[in-house]
Amino acid sequence: NRKTLMDIESAIFVMVLDDYDQYDYDPSHPELLDKFLCAMLTGDGTNRWSDKSLNYCITGNGRGGGTTEHSIADGIEFDHLFENYVFMDDNIIGYEELPGNQTMDVVPANLSCVKQLKFDINDEMAKEINRCYEKYQEKRNDVDMACLVFRIFGKGRIKTFSVSPDAFVQLAIQLANYKVGFASKMGSNDKTAENSLAPPLIEDD
Repeated sequence: NRKTLMDIESAIFVMVLDDYDQYDYDPSHPELLDKFLCAMLTGDGTNRWSDKSLNYCITGNGRGGGTTEHSIADGIEFDHLFENYVFMDDNIIGYEELPGNQTMDVVPANLSCVKQLKFDINDEMAKEINRCYEKYQEKRNDVDMACLVFRIFGKGRIKTFSVSPDAFVQLAIQLANYKVGFASKMGSNDKTAENSLAPPLIEDD
């Protein structure tokens, strides 16, 4: 197991080939996006390696997502990855688009096949893995997520207000907190970053 764990630990990121394929963006069914993003965050309890700071996920229908641990990276890492992917796909690799849900059966000769990592699991380890899996399912099923697709205007318009896009979002969060009465619970409405928001809420519980 040591070698397998070192292979994972020494990797730059984890690429997850996720079976989840129940998503195609539809403005009339926003719950599809909510479920998709929740699936990208939590996985199914067996297909994420959360000790790795970067988990990139590609689903069965080609959609992508994943998670980034904030101490070494930011959301821009995902932007860079997928921007390069789209550029290479359109301008370098190229492919013949297949109708419907067809998939390619032949692996190009210049690509190496993936190899399954082997773990030696004894009965005691299997019991603990199953316990953790069941606990994870409880936590996973308790996650609520809602996503808003905002297309009225973008960063160009925001910058004309002499406000950065990030500050604009923080102001929006402050306003929302104020309108729902969250600010009165906190005693102020000036904390919008997670690391400054979380401690008072935890202490209040």
